[in-house]
Amino acid sequence: MSARLYGSIGIVGVSVFLLVNVALHFLDPGLSVVNTVLSDYALGDYGWLSRAGDFAAAVGLIAIALGLRSTLAPGKRVAASWVLILLAGFGFIVSGMFDTDGTEATEFTTPGIVHIVGSMVSILGLIVAAWLLRGVFSCDDGYRYLRRTQLWFAVIISVTAVALILLSGLADGLAQRALVIVMVTWWLVLAVNVRRWATVRQVSEPGAPT
Repeated sequence: MSARLYGSIGIVGVSVFLLVNVALHFLDPGLSVVNTVLSDYALGDYGWLSRAGDFAAAVGLIAIALGLRSTLAPGKRVAASWVLILLAGFGFIVSGMFDTDGTEATEFTTPGIVHIVGSMVSILGLIVAAWLLRGVFSCDDGYRYLRRTQLWFAVIISVTAVALILLSGLADGLAQRALVIVMVTWWLVLAVNVRRWATVRQVSEPGAPT
């Protein structure tokens, strides 16, 4: 599969994830955006749509990871970055397959614990990948235009993730939605640039796979 196609799949998958979660706010308005997290939508009448959104994010992230693998110069940080994003994609699959116990749950079931593990794998993997890619873009003049942008993404993602922990029980929903907005924006930037890098490589290396 071509790198340009990976980028396109990434854009579509991530966009579907975003649109699904926006739609859920209107389809299931009974859940508070302040106190309930997105996973709680899976427990309602539109649980199937919430799961579909998670699977769309998984497809998008896996495509972005494979696109980065195909377009960035080989190296340890690059390899670690795309592998972590790939694992984050599988984390979304796991969290989509196993429902949460709910924000207000006092006891945890096995599916609920598996859901939490899948979510944590995704979040932690993406945070580390953001910082690793910041290092990749800082060391190569070919990615100079992304240096500051990637730094800001890494900082804001880290800060909002910490806020999600600190606001647990107070404003989980707001903190998580802020984190999702930043991450989705970052994923789209990566996907668009995967397509760009594939095009540049095709022009500079005629006959190279795109």
